[in-house]
Amino acid sequence: FDLRGTLAALPPSVPAVVVAEYSTAAALTKAHPAIINTLLDVARRAPNVAGIVSQTVTPERAGDLLIATPGVHLSAKRDERDQRYRPPSRVRADLYIVGRGIYEAPDPAAAARQFRHACNVANAIPDGGG
Repeated sequence: FDLRGTLAALPPSVPAVVVAEYSTAAALTKAHPAIINTLLDVARRAPNVAGIVSQTVTPERAGDLLIATPGVHLSAKRDERDQRYRPPSRVRADLYIVGRGIYEAPDPAAAARQFRHACNVANAIPDGGG
């Protein structure tokens, strides 16, 4: 797969996000962490890339790229589907990708509010914002 070529072929007005990591324990990037460095380098050099999806990229490494972190959960560390989770307090991201922690909750609306509060606290945003 030619990521550089694909990104170069996009019109400059089309924003892109590089999906570098999922929250699965068996991700290729877990066995070969150098892949993240390559993807991050490509993403930073491409003029139309707005961000990167990753569990391990930090703001210092991302530079101007937005970071979207998958696998955010308030209490679970893993599940039967081989997902690995981290609480918002251990994530430094612009966007928190939350799935099962909300849609499998007994009260999804209440869970969404709890996640919003926890993510705001993690980013030092007053509860009325973000």
